[in-house]
Amino acid sequence: MSLFEYGGSSAIYSLNHFIVVKVPRSKDDDDEHTAEQVIFDIIESSKRHPNLVASYYRVQSATFLEFAGLNLESMLQEHQTRDPRTRRVLSVVEYPMDLLVRWKAEISGGSAWMEEVGLAHGDLRTENVVINDGHAKIIDFGRSVKVGSPLEIGTEPFARQTESGSYGLAGPVTEQFALGSILYCLAQGYKPYEDEWFGEDHNNILVEKLQKREFPILKDGPWEIVINCCWGGEFETVQKLHAHISSLAGQIKGAPLLDQTTIDQRRAECKKAVEEGLSSNKNPDNRSAYNARCKES
Repeated sequence: MSLFEYGGSSAIYSLNHFIVVKVPRSKDDDDEHTAEQVIFDIIESSKRHPNLVASYYRVQSATFLEFAGLNLESMLQEHQTRDPRTRRVLSVVEYPMDLLVRWKAEISGGSAWMEEVGLAHGDLRTENVVINDGHAKIIDFGRSVKVGSPLEIGTEPFARQTESGSYGLAGPVTEQFALGSILYCLAQGYKPYEDEWFGEDHNNILVEKLQKREFPILKDGPWEIVINCCWGGEFETVQKLHAHISSLAGQIKGAPLLDQTTIDQRRAECKKAVEEGLSSNKNPDNRSAYNARCKES
């Protein structure tokens, strides 16, 4: 197998054209990996959603996922021209409006469905959305928690740190704040304030601006109003936010839901890979066995 991507806490290997294997990078990442597997258990027990990446099979220290394409952040960066010194965005090439509108509806739809089953993603950002065959899917549930749980960490500008240093309780306010920033990225082609440069202390100033609720000035169009409402936490639930976005989006062609026959076939391929030596039950640290086997393949 070939290495597909290195994340902050995981390595992802390609099993074939349809399946990737996610493995924690170190023992320190095992807890987050296990937490994500628990979330997949909840998702599957509550019926799958087409805009959440599917897990076909899970064993200790390895999660088999559907291959779902490039992440949204990489796609946006491909359309940006940046200052080579400061990395400030100078210009962008826009994606077609019909795609942008579809992605807005699909991302908010996946988040709304999670809320419906009592979950908050906890780390919604452009890096954790992938685009596959023109459709958006939310990935990476390692920091997902039940609604009402404290958020331990966050990533600006998709999370807003309070003056006390926390990121608040997971729920409609935190999730719609993240969605507001994603909507901004889709509208502008870059993250909030990436078209500006505050000097060498840019990141700290960005955090301060978000703490003070100093957001980029937007026009008065319907989508811009939604973004401002998200940043202000004005939607009672993410489900109501999604309903509003759907009303603006109009009729769109939604992502197809994987049929059970395909899921069963993919799961059988995953089990076969495990049986053929991708895992070593004799090894007390299966994570090491996976990483070694994946690198050899």
